[in-house]
Amino acid sequence: MFKVETIKTFAELDSEKELMEFKSNRVNELDSAVIEISSGKKFDASEIAQKRMSNAILALNVAGKTDADTLNWSLADTGSGVATEITFAELKEAFVLAVENMAAIWLR
Repeated sequence: MFKVETIKTFAELDSEKELMEFKSNRVNELDSAVIEISSGKKFDASEIAQKRMSNAILALNVAGKTDADTLNWSLADTGSGVATEITFAELKEAFVLAVENMAAIWLR
C-alpha cells in the first residue's frame, strides 16, 4: 500500500527553517560562551567547560579543600594549555555563573 505524506506549505517550511536556525544559533552561542567572575578572570562557559568545573569541584570537595586553596586552570583569555592559578572559591563562582548563563541562553 502507498503511503501519502502530508505536503507542507511554504509558511510551514519557513517556520521549520527558522526554528532550526534558532536552535543552531543557540547551541553556537553556548559553545562559545565566556563568563567573567568578580576578580576579572574569564572562564569558558560551554557545557563541556561546565562539566570540567563540576568534576574539579567534586574532586576538591572530596579532598577536603577550602575556598582559599588554589589550583591551576586554563582561562578563556589565555592560550590553550596556559595555566593560571585560581582559588577554589573562584572556580565555584565561575561554575555558578556558567550554569546561570546556560539557563539564560536556553530559556530565551
